[in-house]
Amino acid sequence: MGTKTEESFRKVKQIVTSDQVLILPDYDKQFVVTTDASGYAIGGSLQQIDEQTRRLRPIAFFSKKLSDPERRWAVYEQEVLAILMSLEVWRHYLVGRKFKLITDHQSLIHLKKQRHLSRKQSRWTERLSDFDYEAEYLPGRSNVVVDAMSRRADYSDQQELSELNISSSNLNVTVLELIREA
Repeated sequence: MGTKTEESFRKVKQIVTSDQVLILPDYDKQFVVTTDASGYAIGGSLQQIDEQTRRLRPIAFFSKKLSDPERRWAVYEQEVLAILMSLEVWRHYLVGRKFKLITDHQSLIHLKKQRHLSRKQSRWTERLSDFDYEAEYLPGRSNVVVDAMSRRADYSDQQELSELNISSSNLNVTVLELIREA
């Protein structure tokens, strides 16, 4: 890794971990978990409403590259995996609390109510039964932050990176520009 690359990485890391982006959890407020799958990776964000800005602010992010067998799963299964992995990562925040789960896969809203399940789906719904959540659909293009977490270029075989804007309060940084500086 060259010096320019390291400097760009430090800038991105400083921006993402600064108090302008991440907030501490408030256990008196409802948590919001947003998830996504891209075909080669999954991602999620744990958020809460900031009283001052009335906007969702991130508490934590999660992303994982899919294994070769997981890449061959149906999109529906990859999306459920994103939910399960995110909930397990933030289990200590979520168990015993009602929270909102946002997904860009509309059929997952009805996951708890499905009558005919495969064995894999039965295992998943059993794991999900530990959590008290209300699922909501958010179209993929509106799911910007988590979409970026599931489409990390270093997880893709094609090494594709599209422009990613991280916005929070007065912060509007184009990550692609920082990476291009490297």
